[in-house]
Amino acid sequence: MSGNNQTIVTEFILLAFGNLHQFRILLFMAVLLIYMTCVSGNIIIYLLIKLDASLHTPMYYFISVFAILEIIFVSTIVPKLLDILIAHGNRISFAACFLQLFCAVIAGEAECFLLTVMAFDRHLAITNPLNYLRIMSQAAY
Repeated sequence: MSGNNQTIVTEFILLAFGNLHQFRILLFMAVLLIYMTCVSGNIIIYLLIKLDASLHTPMYYFISVFAILEIIFVSTIVPKLLDILIAHGNRISFAACFLQLFCAVIAGEAECFLLTVMAFDRHLAITNPLNYLRIMSQAAY
């Protein structure tokens, strides 16, 4: 008789919405509305920046990338939340949980790096206003 535990975790049971049965549909509708607003707003921002030639500057390029990253970040978390709310499914596999966490962390880190680059871009525009366009133009490469 060995004293080792041979239990392997294959899924997690989520208990966050266990006692909110009467509000599940209302929560689902609210979260879905917020999710759709976030995704559609970021798509509109991206399309406006791509279609308007006057917005083809470095800062607006960074904002369009930020909009795409925000869509990716929100789309890694919210669909599973919507599934939990509407399907009364409170389980997530270990692999799915790990993948969701990994994608959310990567998207969050990418947003942080992008914000750092945007801050450097603004710093460059403020400290070197006369050389900014020459430094940031594509012809410099």
